[in-house]
Amino acid sequence: MNEKDIVSKTYFKVGISTLIGAILGIIAYTNNWLG
Repeated sequence: MNEKDIVSKTYFKVGISTLIGAILGIIAYTNNWLG
């Protein structure tokens, strides 16, 4: 595995984590707004 692969995987993990966090944040915000 070379450096580019490591960097790509790191960015991928960060992107997925950010996406999940954003979705959960939106769901929580919507629930608070509706509730």
